[in-house]
Amino acid sequence: MTLPRPPHGFEAVDQETDAQGLVDCLDVQAGDPFHQAVTQHVFSLLPIRSGARILDIGCGTGSDASLLARLVAPDGQVVGIDPSDVMVAQAQLRVQDSALPVVFEHGDGSQLRFTSASFDGCYAIRTFQHVADPHAVLTEMIRVLRPGGRLAIADPDHQTTVVDVVERELVRRFLNWRSDTIRNGWIAHHLPALAKELGLADVRVAAMVHICSDYAALERVYHYEGGVRRAQAEKIFSADEADRLVAALRAAGEAGQFLSATTFFVTSGTKL
Repeated sequence: MTLPRPPHGFEAVDQETDAQGLVDCLDVQAGDPFHQAVTQHVFSLLPIRSGARILDIGCGTGSDASLLARLVAPDGQVVGIDPSDVMVAQAQLRVQDSALPVVFEHGDGSQLRFTSASFDGCYAIRTFQHVADPHAVLTEMIRVLRPGGRLAIADPDHQTTVVDVVERELVRRFLNWRSDTIRNGWIAHHLPALAKELGLADVRVAAMVHICSDYAALERVYHYEGGVRRAQAEKIFSADEADRLVAALRAAGEAGQFLSATTFFVTSGTKL
């Protein structure tokens, strides 16, 4: 059965009634040590040097691209693209008074405007879970890479998420529903096979686990309680079941006993 998905969110930021909330979400993640570690690992897989030209797919507010621009300066360039005008405007605003070699523009990852073999590296972080056509986006990323260029993609695999609360059956039902309603909740563990299918060489995959014991912090980003209520509206839960699960999540948080973990997979490879 195909479950309905949220109509907007990160899939269509400019249609979201609370686009600023999505900007705030990215800012929270940018300041989180785990997500910073993911970014640094992705950077370690790219040919970062002065003079390198790097493409960021799904740049959001531009925090990662701006960091990378410092590493390829003064002769290199980072180009960040995003399908959201809201995100591109935020990214441009945040670097307007800097001399960083970074450019942000509206763009569709499945139809890149760039000529073939025009970048030394290309990366995407937490992007593929939201794109409409992962195959097309990865094809384009490989196309714009120069021979010998490097690609790296990091995404959460929502099928791996675990949450420790007393309502075990309810939370399992919720996590399965949540994974299925995210556009590509499973894509992270499929990307290595897709990269090989598309001809990328030296494909490697690494796993990084996001462990969170702070329920309030997790709720600010993932909005589990809102998700539970949406699942209730879609008849995944009865009203009583939804109340019990929300109460269990809050109780675990208040008691300092909450624990959640999600595996992020980082796929990398080289264009021949």
